[in-house]
Amino acid sequence: MERIQRAHEIGADPAGVALLLADPAGRELWPRGRARFGAPQRSGVGFACDVTVLGIPPARGRLAITTGREPGLTEVWLMLQVDGAAAAVAADGARFLGALAVAAQARSSAA
Repeated sequence: MERIQRAHEIGADPAGVALLLADPAGRELWPRGRARFGAPQRSGVGFACDVTVLGIPPARGRLAITTGREPGLTEVWLMLQVDGAAAAVAADGARFLGALAVAAQARSSAA
């Protein structure tokens, strides 16, 4: 079992990022739609949700959403345990975080 950790800063507020994961958008943002996201819940100064990747290899873990190092920024951490070779899941995770950042910033700018 391999562990993947990826982080990304997003120019949006943590609640706005969490709201994106509360509907099917999270699944749609994951490459090939092969992930499920649990409902985001309050966790410390941010939010967290469970993540299940349904591909081969499968993976399970958490997505943590917290305030960033500077005002107006949010830090998102994706932490997964992968049953098998992790390279493809790690690449999908990085693409997901980039797509999440674009969607959250677009939603934040529209508000």
